[in-house]
Amino acid sequence: MRADHHDRAAQIEGERQSATRVLEILKNPDAVYQLSSRARNLIFRKDNGIAVIYGPGPTQGQAQS
Repeated sequence: MRADHHDRAAQIEGERQSATRVLEILKNPDAVYQLSSRARNLIFRKDNGIAVIYGPGPTQGQAQS
């Protein structure tokens, strides 16, 4: 049971760090790219990280790093 708790705590911490990093990238990107595909996703780049903002569709506006 303890290992499961530790794994879940590590997962939550990783998600928090990921969300923090996405916000850092979106606030001050080095570059922004728009994919020319039908999805029209936006890719924000900062240093060696990226954040993808999804275009039209069921995941519109959601972010992923």
